[in-house]
Parts: sequence; structure tokens; C-alpha cells
Amino acid sequence: MATVCTPEELHDLLVLCTRTGKLYWKSRDRSYFKSCRSHQTFNARFAGKEAFTATNKDGYKRGILLDKHVRAHQVVWAMTRGAWPDEEIDHVNGDPADNRPENLRTADRQANNKNRAVANNTATGEIGITLTSSSRKPRVRLAGKYLGVFDTLEEAIRVRDKKLAELGFHPNHGRAKRNAA
Repeated sequence: MATVCTPEELHDLLVLCTRTGKLYWKSRDRSYFKSCRSHQTFNARFAGKEAFTATNKDGYKRGILLDKHVRAHQVVWAMTRGAWPDEEIDHVNGDPADNRPENLRTADRQANNKNRAVANNTATGEIGITLTSSSRKPRVRLAGKYLGVFDTLEEAIRVRDKKLAELGFHPNHGRAKRNAA
């Protein structure tokens, strides 16, 4: 990822509440602005207020920092780890707005995908389990592997969960999707 500024500079611009994962704007030095008026306007309007309050369609907090669009979880990572992330950041509990440092971990795309919520449009409400078109029985398919058709949803869930564990999926994988507020 292209960096906006150094992690050290982030500490000059923002305050991080590690308990909540929220970021707040600091009063900025005049050197960050083209004019005295823009310097005064920024500090009067934003200093001490929460930063990165916009939410994208996937529920991630985002904002603009030094004229660049950034996501809050990447800023929190850089501020707490001393470097911008070189991989994706996974929200362990699945809540993309929860940017507490202990809820963030780096993950490659494959590992991040092993901690996904179930889609809202599934007939069964379960990840990896669909209904057959003819008998409407639960069918399990995971990671491109067909695991069978089952008489009950409970049986399909047991088989699916066992396979998820074997394949190293995160225990949160398949949880109900949180509503982005």
C-alpha cells in the first residue's frame, strides 16, 4: 500500500484511543497548510473531534488524511505497530468498524477469506450450505469440494464445521453478518 505519511507523523496528526479504536484529530501546525486561514479553519472545525467517521458500503471506517483516502484500521495498525501494513488487515471479530488494536491482525487474502461472515442472501443462512433444487435438502460445498447432501441442516452443519476446522478456517467463519451502521 502507498503510504500517506510515516507512522511517526500519524502521532503528530491523530490521537488513538486504544480502548475503543477511535481516532481523533489533533490541532495541526501551520506548516501543514497553504494559508493561515485554512490552518485556522481546520483547527477550529476538527481539532479534538473524531476522525474517520465515514463508513463505506462494507462497514469500514474511512477518511481523508493529507489529501489521500485511507481506512481507519490501516491507520490504527501503523500507529500501534510502527509500520503500515504490507498485507490485508483482518478484523478478528468480524466487525469492520471495530478498530481496537487487539481486534486487528495481518492476513493474506486466503487467511482473511477464512474469517468471513455468511452472505445475507443464502437460503439456509449458513456458509457453504445450499439447498438442492429437487429435494430441497442441504448440500455442503466448501473450498471447491463437494461434501454431500444431507437429510437435516444440523447434520450438514456438523460435516461443514468439521471440514472448516480441518482446513484451518477461523472459528468466526460463517458467523451472521453484522449490519453496517
